[in-house]
Amino acid sequence: MASSDNNANTPLSEISLDDVIVQEPKKVRGTVGERLWGPYRTHSGTTVSDRYSGGPWGLGDPEDTHLRIVEKDILIPNMIKKKANTTWCEEANKGFFNCAAQQGMFKMTWKCQDAARQLRDCVTKVLEDPVKVQEVTQEYLDMRAEYRRTGKRKLLRRT
Repeated sequence: MASSDNNANTPLSEISLDDVIVQEPKKVRGTVGERLWGPYRTHSGTTVSDRYSGGPWGLGDPEDTHLRIVEKDILIPNMIKKKANTTWCEEANKGFFNCAAQQGMFKMTWKCQDAARQLRDCVTKVLEDPVKVQEVTQEYLDMRAEYRRTGKRKLLRRT
């Protein structure tokens, strides 16, 4: 069979090694993942930034002070509310729970509205106070840095 006879219907048993053309593979830059993900790839081979995957335990850079959206919008406000209920708004919190204990579960909803409003106003003031927000944010960053540095979580007690 001649090499100029390139018929796709020729059976493999009739093709000789002289008829086979071996092509060198194209030279492409990087791996498939690098071509797909481009600038989002890091040296560790993941799409996660070094900010979140670096550090001694692979938990993130301990010295990083950047807050993710979930930390800024959910975790820190929850910490502020918890701290407000236990320390800054302790009197309003005790007043509401005393009223709730006296009135019972069903009457509490309309009999303890004033105490609930006082507690809600106190927590709202704390959430809007930039000094207290900064204090809790720094406390959270210190906890996160310690976790990233050691790999051990600080036990948070439920109140």
